Amino acid sequence: MNPEYQKRMQNFLQKLWSNPNLSSLPLDKKENQVLIFLRDNRPRLQQVFAQPDYFPGVPWEEVLRSFLNEMLNKMEEVAKPLILQAVEKALSVDITHYFLQKSTIDKEKLIDLLLHNLKDKGFRAQLLPVLNLILYGYFDKYIPEAMERRKYIFNELVRHDRLNLTTEDMVYYLNLASLFRPFNYMPVTTPSGKKVIRARNITDVKAKEESTNLVKAEIRGHLGPVPETILEAGLQSIEAKDENPDISGSAKLIGIMVLRMNDFNPNIKQDRGAESADKSWFHITRRNAKVYGLDPDLLDELYQIASERGW
Repeated sequence: MNPEYQKRMQNFLQKLWSNPNLSSLPLDKKENQVLIFLRDNRPRLQQVFAQPDYFPGVPWEEVLRSFLNEMLNKMEEVAKPLILQAVEKALSVDITHYFLQKSTIDKEKLIDLLLHNLKDKGFRAQLLPVLNLILYGYFDKYIPEAMERRKYIFNELVRHDRLNLTTEDMVYYLNLASLFRPFNYMPVTTPSGKKVIRARNITDVKAKEESTNLVKAEIRGHLGPVPETILEAGLQSIEAKDENPDISGSAKLIGIMVLRMNDFNPNIKQDRGAESADKSWFHITRRNAKVYGLDPDLLDELYQIASERGW
């Protein structure tokens, strides 16, 4: 598509992006709504785009490619500062020395790796809720409460996972570990040349082990010796408790919090007298914990904290 037509597509997407009905949505939901609009209005858009003011004579397939390319450019433009902020926050205190001496995670290399994989829709869909989790400070809110209570969450993190961390460093650890969750959706290549995605191999023990090792090797090839504890917490966070009873408490907690972010919209105001957003979500989710493969005891304590704090 020629430069003039590319400019027209950019203008069209910008108008769509600025629609008041979309402006209040989190970034991941905004992208999905734009794609739904494209799907549901395809016949009408084909007619509109064929007009002289748009892309006359250009095949629909080429118009569609241009739309999706500009959509990706827009997502990268908006997501990049969020990635920078989230990585800056997660690495503002170096906690890797707790797990492996002389090991640090290079901030710029981690940012580059996340930006590179942002181009993949599956990876992007998993990364955006994690960015919200970090930037809206969910671990910052709940971990100090849980550590002070010294109940189930405390036992899972300190006794089960054997994390000898201060409360502040526990927050940094969980934020950092959660950034590795999206790599479950990063395509990696087997020695035979086959492309695999770890998230699709969770129930096949042999395939899961192979794809897990490939993902870890890919990450460490870019970042160096990332501590195993941090990688495992992030990668295991997509696994169901019933299918992997030995999963770490950190992984289970990250998994719950990322799911919470999938339904999170900071722009929705609570109605007067209505149940608070977190309390309502944890209440509903704990009743369906088995369906989602979540730890009901973690959900129960999170519900109690949200209820007590009015969250």
